[in-house]
Amino acid sequence: MTQAILTMWCAICCLGFAQQRSELKRVGLDREFDLRPGQNALVKIEGLRIGFDSVIEDSRCPKGVDCIWAGQAKIRIKLSKPNNKPASVELSTLEPKKISYLGYQVSLVGLSPYPKASETINKNAYVATLGVFKH
Repeated sequence: MTQAILTMWCAICCLGFAQQRSELKRVGLDREFDLRPGQNALVKIEGLRIGFDSVIEDSRCPKGVDCIWAGQAKIRIKLSKPNNKPASVELSTLEPKKISYLGYQVSLVGLSPYPKASETINKNAYVATLGVFKH
């Protein structure tokens, strides 16, 4: 019975590790890429890791509605690079659209889907389009 439990434990750990690895998207500098909440990207060669933590605000004026203000959406991302202090930052569809971190510029290019009147967006349905550029 102990052998069966050990085998099951190993299988669960390996499955969890495989799922974490599949969440890591490899991207290049000077290119746009998409991330969903909970997904991470690794900038090839640079060792820069970018994680889309969450959408913290979406007050954009829904399609089909007349608004006084266009509104904005804000996301939280996490940035890290080996041997450096990680950072948790907010980016907006208005300002700030970009942030500097260790000689890199990370920008929020867009956030979809765009709100529609009388529809609620599931937090996991969002897709952030980001760009990473080296200064």
